[in-house]
Amino acid sequence: MMAFKDNTYTTPLSDSDTLTVEDPIYLSVRVSDLDANAFKLKVVNIYASPTNSSNQKYYLLENGCPSSQISSDQLTVDSNGVGAESRFLMKVFKITSSNTVYLYADLALCTTDCNSTCTSRSISRDSPDIAGRVSIYLDAADTSYNLDASSASGFSMPWTLSALIFSWILMKLM
Repeated sequence: MMAFKDNTYTTPLSDSDTLTVEDPIYLSVRVSDLDANAFKLKVVNIYASPTNSSNQKYYLLENGCPSSQISSDQLTVDSNGVGAESRFLMKVFKITSSNTVYLYADLALCTTDCNSTCTSRSISRDSPDIAGRVSIYLDAADTSYNLDASSASGFSMPWTLSALIFSWILMKLM
């Protein structure tokens, strides 16, 4: 998962970038070297947590659609479930009494397009099994955030292993 400054998804946020509440950021979730003809990446859920190990979860995306628990302009789906990359526009926010925000994305791989049909603030009922999770960490100074770039550019080992095993199982089934 990576965060970008621009809607062309070409200028990544860096450690030195300061964000304030309501600033737009552009989130990209991508699986490198994924054969987009054979598999599609779908972000099933995006949720925020005040700590890395908190049970508090604030859902921004549920089953591929913006959560009904957030304002309609907090998260916009640009593309999801139609290729090797999913893209989202998010407004920066702060969790009360916390100077950090951890964003998590639950991911699934599909063999056909698996984009969600979201109607006005409704959640799609079609949700593939979760194959992995990626995260990004934002650190706040009052109402501003600094991006921890070390966690923004890579995938976790459990996600990589799960994706490889899932791909292998699909290949055996075909």
